[in-house]
Amino acid sequence: MITRLVALSAMLKSQRGTITAYTQPDIGILESNVFMAFCFNEASANLLTNEALDPFGKILEFKFCAVSLSAGGTVAERIQ
Repeated sequence: MITRLVALSAMLKSQRGTITAYTQPDIGILESNVFMAFCFNEASANLLTNEALDPFGKILEFKFCAVSLSAGGTVAERIQ
């Protein structure tokens, strides 16, 4: 059963970095998977993955990597 959580922060760590972000459960994401939009500057997914660009479109490529997830942490202020 998924319970709606509001403004729960979590620390995500990969081989390339660590970020803290707000989380929200979603029934559309498979269990044991994490989805993160990489457009937010206060918790940039690029810090966890690589900064490669798509060679044709010159936009950020689809990102994926292994992360560990733990509750807590302080989320950085949003840069306007």
